[in-house]
Amino acid sequence: MLTKEDRIVLQYLIDESDDNYFYLDDSNTILNMPRNELILILGSLGERGYLKLKNNIDGGKQITLTHKALNFEEYEKTSTIPTRPTQVFNIQQVSNSAFGNAGTVAIDNSISSLREQIESSNSPDKEDLQKITNILEMIKADEIPPKKGLLSRFSDVLERNGWYKPHVAGIILTWLMSQ
Repeated sequence: MLTKEDRIVLQYLIDESDDNYFYLDDSNTILNMPRNELILILGSLGERGYLKLKNNIDGGKQITLTHKALNFEEYEKTSTIPTRPTQVFNIQQVSNSAFGNAGTVAIDNSISSLREQIESSNSPDKEDLQKITNILEMIKADEIPPKKGLLSRFSDVLERNGWYKPHVAGIILTWLMSQ
């Protein structure tokens, strides 16, 4: 992004150049700007590709304006347009998840929905998944208190059926927030 001084110097060079060339020696100044400040600005503009500087033996500088300098206002417009970040998701397996810029997500944490998914799955652990669902239903209905390790005997079943874990978490969180 160009500073105010960068813009002033560029515009002056464009207006005063002869076929995109300008020669700066000790006798001429640009807009009564101190020489050391001018040299810093020219160096900065050179590093950013707005102009090419060439030192002469006599201490002067030959300045060549580039296409970028001649069109600096257009370059500034495009560089100030905010870019929207790109979202990249590199995920192996996704189920019951929402990604992207969705405004809302509807999640069905009902026990009946979970039972239907168990029945339609091809898991060999359907019976154990139904047992876990029964325990979750009893917790939700305050028939049994949730205790540490209550579902630990089903850890292998939960590991084999990764699609089921978000449902368990959702039901437990819903129950916790209603307490």
